[in-house]
Amino acid sequence: MTGAGNVHLATACGTYCGACPAYIAKHSEDEQIKMRLHKRFSSGPMKPQKGIPPLNWMDGLLCDGCLSGGKLGAHCQNCAIRKCAENKQDDSRCSDCEELPCHRITFLINMGQYLHRKEYLPNLKKIREMGVEEWVKYEEERWRCPKCGLPMSWYDTECARCGEPRSEDLFSLSESK
Repeated sequence: MTGAGNVHLATACGTYCGACPAYIAKHSEDEQIKMRLHKRFSSGPMKPQKGIPPLNWMDGLLCDGCLSGGKLGAHCQNCAIRKCAENKQDDSRCSDCEELPCHRITFLINMGQYLHRKEYLPNLKKIREMGVEEWVKYEEERWRCPKCGLPMSWYDTECARCGEPRSEDLFSLSESK
């Protein structure tokens, strides 16, 4: 299922949930999860990089997506942005909020300096311009392996299935060095 059926993957803050490790962990097939874990543990220890969370930062978290109405990771359950948008916006997203960028979203973008959070404001602008259904279709395609189509997470450097490097259409992981 793509597009309209997955609009819940467009979060309040402008994140694409389909590339979140907690979403992928819950919605991937067992074989995909095994491939990811094998690749992660066989690559050896990695030196921490600015802007990139530790590899295990979402271990054990399972999530259906910010606006799914289903199971949420703890970080999404208590999200001030999600709660604010839920109370103010008809579609529960910040994309049309007059206060954007507000202190809540600015705080989250800067908290931890994680690279995927730098996409929040540009993504919200794209949601406003494209409409949420088209934006989700765009993101679903963008966050797939360019060779085999396996969904990739925000910090995958390569595809767990075929080893293809991440698409150049994604934010650069090298800017954190």
